[in-house]
Amino acid sequence: MLASAGGLTLLLLAAHSILGERLIFARLREGGGWSEAALNLLALRRWWAIRASWHLVSVLAAGVAALLIGMAFGSVDVETTLGVTFLVGAVYWAVATRFGHPGWIVLGAIAGLLLVPI
Repeated sequence: MLASAGGLTLLLLAAHSILGERLIFARLREGGGWSEAALNLLALRRWWAIRASWHLVSVLAAGVAALLIGMAFGSVDVETTLGVTFLVGAVYWAVATRFGHPGWIVLGAIAGLLLVPI
């Protein structure tokens, strides 16, 4: 059951990212969603942060899937799995927002707290 839940989580995250890009963000780009009026409401870097947020959900879901699949097979190091998940999220967020949004610092701090032995 846990392995199936993990597999479904992987399918969900793939569908979430792929369909989001194709049905939402592609239409915004092609259909003038990045219009001057829209950009007056939000700076371009904030539009990128919104797009990056969409995919950060998928990064975090991958960590949940790894936990579920690991639990299914009886061996999972929760702290390491979550630490790596947050580390990947921090790197992704830093790159996706070009270090323009400080969320990567918090994600990285969480990763550090989980990965650095005491």
